[in-house]
Amino acid sequence: RSRFDWFRNGVTNIKLSVTGPSYTTTCDDVGSEIQVEVTPIGSQGAEGQPRSAVAGPIAVPENLHRTVVEWVQIGSREFTGFMEGDKERKLLLQQRQIKVREGKAGGKTIVKDSYDKVRVELSQDPLGFSLHMSALTKKPHQGGVMHLKAQSSLLRDMISLAIAAFREPSTLEDGSRMPIAPSTSGTLHLTELQGGGTGDPNSPASSATSEQPSLADVTEHPRGRPSDPGPGNKPSRKISFGRSKKPK
Repeated sequence: RSRFDWFRNGVTNIKLSVTGPSYTTTCDDVGSEIQVEVTPIGSQGAEGQPRSAVAGPIAVPENLHRTVVEWVQIGSREFTGFMEGDKERKLLLQQRQIKVREGKAGGKTIVKDSYDKVRVELSQDPLGFSLHMSALTKKPHQGGVMHLKAQSSLLRDMISLAIAAFREPSTLEDGSRMPIAPSTSGTLHLTELQGGGTGDPNSPASSATSEQPSLADVTEHPRGRPSDPGPGNKPSRKISFGRSKKPK
């Protein structure tokens, strides 16, 4: 068995809460590298030499980047189908502010705020996210936060990317803050694991597999020329580590 420690390395290095052998990237990872440190653990609990691998920087596929650019150029975008508990909500992004509205037709605006007073926080639930808004502090029962659930994690990530783009359109042209990956990008490319092995048959192998994704909105931006995933394959945003087999 092994212990997996995952990190997001960007402007600041953050240890992630994931402890398993795979990690699914989100829009929070865009522009950063994802690193895993793998420590083999023997049957008696003794730890072997840690080994590490890196993927990234994580990038937005160019077709989705182009979509966000179009939204900003148009100057507004409405997103529907969000749930706040058992109540449906809409999000309207405009040039200078974001509005949260009731989900029904002609629903009233519940709260609105300028982008510099809004922060998006993704939850561990792949569909959940929170809007921290200064205007919500005027609503005591809200506590300054609105917890929402999207219909898909793709939609959740697109909302977060769009809010960042409406807040600061220059991020769309900043390759370090929002790098772009060709839509043909396929499997993840990881650096070879470093460090000595322990002979443990359960030590992680120095390879990564690309699982069939349910979403392909955020993918790794490979170093150098991206590989062709081949016909019928889609880009994946799940980083997975195989395990070496015991020699026969």
